[in-house]
Amino acid sequence: MRKEDLKCHFMDADSMVEVISNLYRGVVDSFENATIDDLYDDDRIEEEASCLVSKLNDDMDRYIVDGINSGDFSIWGNFNNLERDYRTESGKDLSKIAMLFVENEELTEEMKDFQAYVQNWFFDTVGTFGIKYNFSNKLCDYLAYYEEEAA
Repeated sequence: MRKEDLKCHFMDADSMVEVISNLYRGVVDSFENATIDDLYDDDRIEEEASCLVSKLNDDMDRYIVDGINSGDFSIWGNFNNLERDYRTESGKDLSKIAMLFVENEELTEEMKDFQAYVQNWFFDTVGTFGIKYNFSNKLCDYLAYYEEEAA
């Protein structure tokens, strides 16, 4: 299997953008600065979230394709393993589900269920031992710097 052969992502981009946009909105709302509110309006927040989701989708696609090709879904320094977790919770073979993403242009119910599973697994995995990804850190640091410079 090659990443280039995928006809759709393993995670639902629209759902991910919504989740991350809400995280970003929380950061922007925590600053009481009208200029920041103007700078990071809903369109800008959605644009930033979309860029991040594009990268996350590429990374997850690569992780799954590499795992299928190598037979190893381990994450260095972490105990989570998508293939093992999915098989344990659903009783289904991840490789067979993944092939649907190569064979089908339209999402089936089974593919949508898998996307939802992968998204939940991703957010459950982020922040566990060995994996740190704070979605709001970059934005919060930038806004704090901007607020400080404007004062």
